[in-house]
Amino acid sequence: MKLYLFDPDLEITEGLLEVTTETATQTNIFGYVQARRFVSFLDPDGKVYHPQNPKSIFALTNWRSQLVKITDDNGFITFKGVILNISTEDSNKGVIVTLECVSPLRMFITTLVNYTNVLIDFLVNGIVAKGQTTVPIKSGVETVPQNAIFSASTEYLPNYLVQTATGTPTTSITIDRQLETALADNDPVFFLTPETVTIPFALKSLLRIVADEEYLLGGFDLYDTSEGAANRKVIINIRQEDNITLQQAVPLLEKMSGGRFEVASYADGTFDLIDIFSVSDIVIPLAMSELVRPIKCFVDDAALSPGAIFYHETGTAVASVLKTVSQDALNSYWAKLKTEDLEYFQPQGDLKRLRSLLHNSETTANYYAQYHVDNYGKPLLIVTAYCLPTLAANRDFVLDMKRGSKFLLTINNGEIDLTDRAAIVQSASWDSAKNLWNVRFRIMD
Repeated sequence: MKLYLFDPDLEITEGLLEVTTETATQTNIFGYVQARRFVSFLDPDGKVYHPQNPKSIFALTNWRSQLVKITDDNGFITFKGVILNISTEDSNKGVIVTLECVSPLRMFITTLVNYTNVLIDFLVNGIVAKGQTTVPIKSGVETVPQNAIFSASTEYLPNYLVQTATGTPTTSITIDRQLETALADNDPVFFLTPETVTIPFALKSLLRIVADEEYLLGGFDLYDTSEGAANRKVIINIRQEDNITLQQAVPLLEKMSGGRFEVASYADGTFDLIDIFSVSDIVIPLAMSELVRPIKCFVDDAALSPGAIFYHETGTAVASVLKTVSQDALNSYWAKLKTEDLEYFQPQGDLKRLRSLLHNSETTANYYAQYHVDNYGKPLLIVTAYCLPTLAANRDFVLDMKRGSKFLLTINNGEIDLTDRAAIVQSASWDSAKNLWNVRFRIMD
């Protein structure tokens, strides 16, 4: 095992003591708690790393949020994160330095999202007085779309809604209220317009805030291609003044997929996009020979929904679609509720976000709403168990046990009877005392 700090890498191999994991679920940080790592190493006389020594590396370096990377003996990354805190302990062997490390996401989840397209090649054509609502514009070839956001500031504040745009290219615009400040001839002005992209593409774009391209795995591009071919896209126009953080934006887009797509973040710093209920490519079996008691099975109805309402664009207006579960399902799960008491799943939420996020068509809204109803219109079956790190029949086959991994699960122990059921790993943490995985599966079929 090797520890690397900062960029360029500072390698620490001498005196490296241990890496421990906080007893929290190692899983998707969006909506879940992600485990912290504690890395301890020996600084014999406290002169090299002790942060209170004015000549030490940590005293001379702004260590907060700096890169930490841990590899195994073969050079494979087992953890990549950033330093959150440093503590020291004086021992008989010398000073023990402990780094508290977290995923890079923990440092950026409150970042405000600015996801919009900016048109920049426009100038004011003449002097425009304060209080005016018509602004003459000159440009090269660009045409301003209706409902774009107009601003004369590089901060895009104050801004105004474009009610009408005249000319091709645009020569004049009418805005929704009076100008707060006068504009001079040839002042540069800006227009913010929505981006129309697939949900996988949008999620990957957001994660570029915290991850380089090499750490964004192939699921994003794979599903961007398939969703793009089907023209299933969303219209995004999120600006900083909407006060939508990265932590809010990612789950919001996941929900707009009807729960089909989910981002998974892994200990090595990588991210991937999972198609939650896809079962066609599952080939690896898990049975009683790999599972270790206690094995628990229960129903999770936290995401249970009798229907979904999704909003989409229809030219210049906004419309909605409603998909509901069957009458049989209503009778089974909501028999005690009156129709008016049913709460439908509405991922876009309030009107502010409704203006910021829409499906690009009725077809797209119908698809994702129906997907949600088909998969979340019934309670989900959960199985928790300990699991061997390898297949029992082939000890050389190491199980890829992480969030999003999928298996064919068979449990026949007298109480639970499941045979070749498609299961996805919701969370997996390594129990070093037992040398087993502690896993939570969700049955998908």
